[in-house]
Amino acid sequence: MQSTLEITWRHSSDIRETAIRSTDTGKTIPEIQKEIERSLTDAGISVRFAEELVPPGSVGVDEILLNGRPFLELYSGVKASHDYCHARSRREELCCHPLGEEDQSASDMTEFLIRKTILLALEED
Repeated sequence: MQSTLEITWRHSSDIRETAIRSTDTGKTIPEIQKEIERSLTDAGISVRFAEELVPPGSVGVDEILLNGRPFLELYSGVKASHDYCHARSRREELCCHPLGEEDQSASDMTEFLIRKTILLALEED
């Protein structure tokens, strides 16, 4: 596990706040980072946040990097594994007793999954 979490928000000057936020709590990654920073530092992990403006002329750029890796790329892996682990088995599909869980749309980006993505960024390649 890496000992540093570096969050970089790359954006164009027309973007004032990242659009990447949890669908259940509405929190952005920098807000979530502030909430978990104490736990990370207690575990010996230093946390840095950097804001980087892309060159002038770029419009609509809004990208978060976690230790140099694109957040959305990491998130898609976390989401896929989460969906796989929570998928109904073939036996459950044939049975008339549903699990009682609401199906989430592919666009749901919950705070729980964002936090898991941040932790994944700490794993070494």
